[in-house]
Amino acid sequence: MELQRKPIFVHGLSRSGTTLMCTLLDAHRDVAMSYELYPAMLITDQPVDLQYLAKGLLAHADMNIIRKSHPDVFPSQSIQTFILRVARGGLTHQDFARFILALVQEGHSFETVAGRMRLIEMLGIEKMKRVGKSRWGMKNSGSFADYLSVWPEATFLNMLRDGRDVLASQLNTGKFDPDPEALGKSWSAAMLELEALARTPDVKAKMVRYETLAEHPEQILREVCELAELPFDESMLKHTDQDLTIFKVRHLSGKRLAQNIDTSMIGRWKKDLSREQFDQFMEAAAATLEHFGYEELTGDGVPFRQPNDFVKPLARTWLSRVLDLIGKAN
Repeated sequence: MELQRKPIFVHGLSRSGTTLMCTLLDAHRDVAMSYELYPAMLITDQPVDLQYLAKGLLAHADMNIIRKSHPDVFPSQSIQTFILRVARGGLTHQDFARFILALVQEGHSFETVAGRMRLIEMLGIEKMKRVGKSRWGMKNSGSFADYLSVWPEATFLNMLRDGRDVLASQLNTGKFDPDPEALGKSWSAAMLELEALARTPDVKAKMVRYETLAEHPEQILREVCELAELPFDESMLKHTDQDLTIFKVRHLSGKRLAQNIDTSMIGRWKKDLSREQFDQFMEAAAATLEHFGYEELTGDGVPFRQPNDFVKPLARTWLSRVLDLIGKAN
């Protein structure tokens, strides 16, 4: 029970390596990670009838049928997304339903920090028990004071990645569509906040540099284990060999997670960003990049992506499809 009061939380901007860190921890023989279960996703403008929600979720074993035939079950899109993300930890929407009924029995609701935190704790511990481990954790969405108010002995791992690579990854993955200058501001603010947390007395927090993790994974994972009071487990270096829950669902980082840790994504901004995107980002983030020891701040000599380079991949894709259709027709 004492260990259950010491969860491990991973934080950072999207495309900073948070999912990788969660997966490496999930590969540890003692740790079960549940990914993106953010309490803020449970907040709504109006109180949620948890019993009605649970009843709707328990009505059918197929979540897709509920979504299509009974969308009124979900009080908000963010709660629906939260329920879908439960699967990343190996649980189902019906597991979620049973836990919100238990939450009601304890006198909680989604309207309070305590209620929302209690729910993610229930979900994290349930995965932990099912996979036979002794520690649990997941990503956290900031709001560190709220987490610390419930779990003062928690461990926080804060992912630091070159903001230019974060921008390049967001531009080329999923539907982020970031504004370079706005992302520069948010990246700078977030990294300085995480650094301040890591320096706070009596808080177990560490800045984990993505680049160092990729270059020296064993060294960094040993440091992470020491901070979290865990024995080092070499299984963390072989996460692709394990039957982890994240491999059983679709995830934006799925293809990368299925590969061994490597350095191929370090410095991707040099070929993925245009000069304009670089300059816009640096307007807001240059000082913070320098503060954290990143180099090539002027962009001099960098072979930035040219405007026509953005068109070529799309043209090749359409050409490939046309040729495929012609081939089928013949």
